[in-house]
Amino acid sequence: MFYAGLHLLTGAPASVLVGGWLAKMLSVSLYAVLVGAYLCWCERPQLKRRSSPRISDVFDTLTYRERYEDLLARTGRDALTGALDRGRLETQGRGMIEDAVVSGRPVSLLLVDIDHFKSFNDRFGHSAGDEVLRRIAREIMATVRATDQVYRFGGEEFVLICDGLSAGPALALGERVRREIAASTEGSRVTVSVGVATCDAYDAMFQLADQRLYQAKAAGRNCVIGERLASAPAPVWLAFTG
Repeated sequence: MFYAGLHLLTGAPASVLVGGWLAKMLSVSLYAVLVGAYLCWCERPQLKRRSSPRISDVFDTLTYRERYEDLLARTGRDALTGALDRGRLETQGRGMIEDAVVSGRPVSLLLVDIDHFKSFNDRFGHSAGDEVLRRIAREIMATVRATDQVYRFGGEEFVLICDGLSAGPALALGERVRREIAASTEGSRVTVSVGVATCDAYDAMFQLADQRLYQAKAAGRNCVIGERLASAPAPVWLAFTG
C-alpha cells in the first residue's frame, strides 16, 4: 500500500520497492547474527558458572524474601522507639479511622504525652531521655491489643488508634497504659498523661484528644481524661464529659 501511494504521487519505479525490501531483510539478518553471537559468547559462560551455585548464592536466594519483608516492616517506623512514625499516622492512621466510620465501627484515638520530659532531659541528659522513650514505647506496644496501632507523633508524644474500641473501653485502655508506664519507670519517676477521644472524624478526634490531654496536664498530670471517670492513684480523679 505504501509503495502504491508513493508510485502514484512520485512515479517511483519498482526497483525502489525491491531495494527497500532487500535492505529490510539484510537488517533483520544482521540483527539475528549479532544476537546469536552475544548469546553464544557472553551469556553461555555465565550460565555455565551459574550451574554450580555457591552456598552463599543459595542462602541469598532463600533469605531474599525474608530480608525484603523486614525492609518493608521497618519502612515508616521511628528509628528510636520502633513505633510507627508520623508519616504513617497521616496516611494509615487516618485511613483506619475513615474506614471504621464508613463501616459503622467505633474507633478511638489516645494521645499519650510524657510528663515533664524536657526537665528529665535537662537533668539526666538526652541519652537517658532516649532510653525512657524506648521503654515507654515498649510498654505501650505491650499493653495495647494486637490490632491497635502505635505511632510516635513527635518528641515525647505517642498516638494510639484503636479500631473497634468505644469510649469506655478506650478510657480503660488509656488507664492501663498510664499504670503500666508508671510501674515500669518507678525508679526514674516518669509518668504520662493521656487524652482519649471517640468521635467520627480524624481531625475532630485528634483535636478533642489534644484538648483532653492539656486538661490532664492542667489537672496535675499522671492521669487519663476521656468521656467518663478514669481512676488513678495520684491525687487527681477527674471526669470529663464532652
